[in-house]
Amino acid sequence: ETLELCRDNLSRYEIKIHREVTEDIIISCYGLEISQVLVNVINNACEAIKSTSEKWITIRAELGTHQIKLVVTDSGYGLTENVKKNIFSKYFT
Repeated sequence: ETLELCRDNLSRYEIKIHREVTEDIIISCYGLEISQVLVNVINNACEAIKSTSEKWITIRAELGTHQIKLVVTDSGYGLTENVKKNIFSKYFT
């Protein structure tokens, strides 16, 4: 369902999605909030890679003992050191 919300950007920029998530994972969480986060991350990735020659986004679920980590990677160039240092700072864009 979340990917459907991003389908326009993915199609417009011809970005391939790779899913490394098994269908049998069941989690108890705030689904709407997780979906909003993923939509924002995926749309940001689309913007970051829309002009690159290789365009892909991978969504992977890593199972822990009592947790699941969602990892989203893309074919972009990465973050500058300044962005890495300030990315979680209030009002940083």
